[in-house]
Amino acid sequence: MGYKMTTSHSKKPIKKKKPIKKKKPIPANIKQRTLSIFQKLRRVEEANIDGNVRCISCGAIMPWKEAQGGHFIPRGVESTCIERDNVNPQCPRCNGYLSGNLIQYRINLVKRIGEERVERLENMMMAEKGSDEAMNKLSYEDQINVLRKRGKVYWKERYDEFKKELKELESE
Repeated sequence: MGYKMTTSHSKKPIKKKKPIKKKKPIPANIKQRTLSIFQKLRRVEEANIDGNVRCISCGAIMPWKEAQGGHFIPRGVESTCIERDNVNPQCPRCNGYLSGNLIQYRINLVKRIGEERVERLENMMMAEKGSDEAMNKLSYEDQINVLRKRGKVYWKERYDEFKKELKELESE
């Protein structure tokens, strides 16, 4: 038995490899960008037909672009920093110079959303800080929210979600 030797080599067409799509890295400041776009979204959501909003604390009326997205519970509390109930338009005076004007903020927030929802925000903050009593007052879903670790992927997903919502609102 012999092997058949051929002098001609048949060349198969070389398949070109598909270029590998590199995923864009998630920016280091994605949480900050998400918070900023969420605050803008909340101001646009609260704007009336004329594009004005009312400061949650003092009641001043201003264009939504001049207002700030004021947090009732500080932004550093991750479980509430992008909760719609927690972020409302505020004038720069109340949000900045008056450090949130929190007493008036709470009074007017209770009028707007009710005592139960305000206490929910407060319990989420206290639970995140370690209060078992506050944790036990929360729904199962809110307990999970308090305990969830939020990485860059979470913040990127929320950023994309809020950006889409904002685009839809602005096109109306």
